[in-house]
Amino acid sequence: MNSVGTDWSAYAKHGELLRSFKEVGALQFCPEAERRGILKYLVLTFIGKPGGQTQYGNVRHVFYSNSASPVIREIVKDSADILRDDLISLKGDSEVARLLKDQYVARRFEELSDIVLS
Repeated sequence: MNSVGTDWSAYAKHGELLRSFKEVGALQFCPEAERRGILKYLVLTFIGKPGGQTQYGNVRHVFYSNSASPVIREIVKDSADILRDDLISLKGDSEVARLLKDQYVARRFEELSDIVLS
């Protein structure tokens, strides 16, 4: 995960990486300390970064990995009971909080929050 990174431009590698992670049980069997680090990776990958105009002239409010997002939703949903508190606390993480200043990125975080709170 560290070598692939969280940036949307690594979308070609995110899908396979995260599907493989999900196949081995994802966060269900991770020790708590490692689970928190992996969850932060998943959150940063999912929420993306403030968007802008694409090279094709389209406006995209958030740049995020299209291949990672659906798999991350599934991972979070499958482990919602053990992730709830850790996910909500990530809102106060300095790196995450900086990105959440953008309303569109913040809405993506809320989408994950909605999954664990439902």
